[in-house]
Amino acid sequence: MKKRYLSTKIIEFDGRRLKSADYFRSVLIPIDAITVNNDKNYGEEELAEMALSIKCYGVLSPIKVKKKDDEEPPVYELISGVKRLKSSIMAGLCYIPAVIVNHNNDEVAVAKILAGLTEEKHFMEVAETYYCLMMEYGITQEELACKLGKSQSTIANKIRLLKLPPRVKRIIIENNLSERHSRCLLKIHDEQLQLRTLKTICNKKLNVSKTELFIRKILEKNLSATREEQLMAVEAEISGDSYQIMMCEIRAFINDLKKDVDGLRRAGVITKAGQFDKDDCLEFIIRIPKVENGLKKRLEKTL
Repeated sequence: MKKRYLSTKIIEFDGRRLKSADYFRSVLIPIDAITVNNDKNYGEEELAEMALSIKCYGVLSPIKVKKKDDEEPPVYELISGVKRLKSSIMAGLCYIPAVIVNHNNDEVAVAKILAGLTEEKHFMEVAETYYCLMMEYGITQEELACKLGKSQSTIANKIRLLKLPPRVKRIIIENNLSERHSRCLLKIHDEQLQLRTLKTICNKKLNVSKTELFIRKILEKNLSATREEQLMAVEAEISGDSYQIMMCEIRAFINDLKKDVDGLRRAGVITKAGQFDKDDCLEFIIRIPKVENGLKKRLEKTL
């Protein structure tokens, strides 16, 4: 049978050769000599799409394997590249380019876990994986960043998301909020206020920029989860709803008026107050009786 290994093909776009850095230290190995321990299921359509690409252009990014000890002929254990391997089989290839790594068992385990962090993984799950790897294998953020080809700050920002309370993380996942939404919530240190803020973000479908603005105003005004009127006023301001802004200001005024009346009464001042919803207006009357409060004679002397 004729050996097929389209993997040696070099593609040129605008005179530039496009290959991964690993390609130039890879070797061709028989596909049937590769064993897969952690098999992942991919859809037929997804594999067929990659198989078509491989038929046209070859395998441009090699898989990674570890050679099993004392095996003749050589047998290799797949570390990363399940999808490329399955698509190559579907494309009818007999050989595939692979980088043979010489890691110890811990390093292989770490490499396999990192290889499983695909784009489909939720960022919270990725953050938990990073943290577990660091705890279990003693990897630093810098080492993890090097293995993933990312900056140390990217790893640190991801892991910081785990500081969010469990209820907050669950709501973020259930409502499919973005990683940037989640990072905004880290600026709030009270869980109840985080939950109240999340309610607004989800109900109002706030994008990231409006979320950042909403949280910034909450922090500037030093609001808490119990200050519902003020929170609603900030919501209205962010959403640009002029009617809601007006209603929030009126409610805030009424609440302040009631607090002032209560303050007078706590100070021992006899106070009569009434609120009337008339056809053409809202009317508020506050009466402080002179005689009952012993003010008549004193006021007359003053005047």
